[in-house]
Amino acid sequence: GLVVKMDPISILKDGIRKMYLKIANMEANMGKLNGVRIASKKKVKEKKEQFEQCLVRQKAAENLNKQDVAIVEKRQAARLYEMVKQYQEMAESADKWYNAMDKVAAMAKLYAQDAENEVEAQEERYTMIKLSHSAFKSAMSVIKGDPDDLALYNQAFQFVNDDIMNRIGEMDRVVNT
Repeated sequence: GLVVKMDPISILKDGIRKMYLKIANMEANMGKLNGVRIASKKKVKEKKEQFEQCLVRQKAAENLNKQDVAIVEKRQAARLYEMVKQYQEMAESADKWYNAMDKVAAMAKLYAQDAENEVEAQEERYTMIKLSHSAFKSAMSVIKGDPDDLALYNQAFQFVNDDIMNRIGEMDRVVNT
């Protein structure tokens, strides 16, 4: 409505600014997701090492005929194996999401840049049209005249004519009598 009519270019520029803020927010979230990717890969590596160590301890316990310790190590190895699978799945999922978000961010940046270019072009066009229209209105006001100014002008002109005629009539009456 009224606000749009008052300053449409500022509204467009504000929309561009908001786009860039959303892109910055998306990139911050991508940074967090990248942290999850790195942490997941690190956890996979750690859990694989722990898994290998459990297998070594299990073998050692079996060789020493310590079945209770061997069972505990075997169960821990099974848990670690499952954890490795879960962390690998999380890392793969995070990689997929990160790559998808990276593509979306690139597209969003291009879209924002294109929109910014369009707003700049519209701003130049709008400014030129407003200046042209202002000049046009000035010219038309000279040609048409302002109705209030024209009425005042006509009244003043009529008063001067009437005053001249009254004075001439007064002088004529004095001269002819």
